Amino acid sequence: MAKIGLGTVQFGMSYGNKSNEQLMAYSEVENILNSSIAEHIDFYDTAVAYGLSEERLGQFDLHMKNPKALISTKIPVVERSIWSNEQAYFNLIKDYSIRSLKNLKMEKHRLLQFHQCDLEFLESPSVKNVFARLLEKRVAENLGISIYSEAEANSAASIESINWLQVPGNILDRRFLTSNFLDKMKAKGISLMCRSAFLQGVLVEDADLPYVKRLKELRHLRKLALEAIGRIGPNTSLKSLALRYLYYNHYEDLNVVLIGVDSNDALLQNIGLIKQNTQSLSLNEISEFDEARRFLSENELFNPGSWNR
Repeated sequence: MAKIGLGTVQFGMSYGNKSNEQLMAYSEVENILNSSIAEHIDFYDTAVAYGLSEERLGQFDLHMKNPKALISTKIPVVERSIWSNEQAYFNLIKDYSIRSLKNLKMEKHRLLQFHQCDLEFLESPSVKNVFARLLEKRVAENLGISIYSEAEANSAASIESINWLQVPGNILDRRFLTSNFLDKMKAKGISLMCRSAFLQGVLVEDADLPYVKRLKELRHLRKLALEAIGRIGPNTSLKSLALRYLYYNHYEDLNVVLIGVDSNDALLQNIGLIKQNTQSLSLNEISEFDEARRFLSENELFNPGSWNR
């Protein structure tokens, strides 16, 4: 059953949509983490590549203050010359994992994820051997992959050592939210966490859009989404529907719905929106976004990493 998880990239690096975005003050990190504990959030997503995020979670003593929480970090992308060498890659991951445990002030990794997800990597026998050794040597209790495409998801899910996938998903991008995909993952025993609930601000009415080369297309995508909201009815917010869709329509399908925030107020607002309306979206409400979905798909705007190309 879905629960809210907190993404922490904003804790460690400038990750906003403004060109002059500054690193979040540590006092605000403390406020957010204190609120997350008060609101019973017990899943936190971080990564080696997230700047100071791990260190700040450790500085707060999150593992001690929220001992039931699952704090998961991710191993960064490395070159083929490294991951194709089984011993070298195993040693590198072990070094990263030890460093992360020190940063996070934890004794073990309950879930260790990988940012790397290209098919050549996932289908490499040496990589699969490394994954098996990581579990055998108890470097981590569980392993997961953060993926972007259906081919990557299917490849990752076929690896015996992998039992978590982090997938993008929202009211516009439903590639990984179909009954076919969800049933397939459930049959394989794969736990799912879903990121990109707001498509990096596109699905938040008053958020600044990313200053990227494809800004014009993002503006049109938001316009189409807002037109859908207008047809659904008054007193309805795009952000609220985006949250309700992931949390309530897929309550039984997803293990974790990740949200990232740039302030404590934003976290409390998001949680308030989830509590305020506990109804899943109707099929008619979901279908109002069909035009926006087609535009997203036809222009291949699924991955924010491609918006600057």
